[in-house]
Amino acid sequence: MSEIKHIRLINGDEIFGSIVLEEDNQITVGLPLVATDVLTPDGREATSLVPYLPFVDTDKNHCVLKNNMIITCTDVHDAVEDHYNLSLHYVEKSTDRRIQEIEEINQYMRESIVLNEIEEDEDLISVALH
Repeated sequence: MSEIKHIRLINGDEIFGSIVLEEDNQITVGLPLVATDVLTPDGREATSLVPYLPFVDTDKNHCVLKNNMIITCTDVHDAVEDHYNLSLHYVEKSTDRRIQEIEEINQYMRESIVLNEIEEDEDLISVALH
């Protein structure tokens, strides 16, 4: 039996991950990935697994799903579990790159804010002197 589950939600999302906690009216899914359709470089359509929660720290990456939002929850084929594990490894590397890009943008925004504050202060001083 596979540790990875395929969970179909009423909104159509198909989530893959391990169930880390089951409670009366909800489950907690660890390291959830969601299925999405993509085009391969040669133009074919394929299904890929991408982060369900793309900007969460990996060690805190889980989601709570209410049972009334779940249509079905099943085991996956060994090939799908392998695809999940490979996707998870790939996602970790690409997420690190995305977070680095966000940090660079944040730094740029901070510098722009400081620069704008300096320009505003200079404008106020100029007005006060005239």
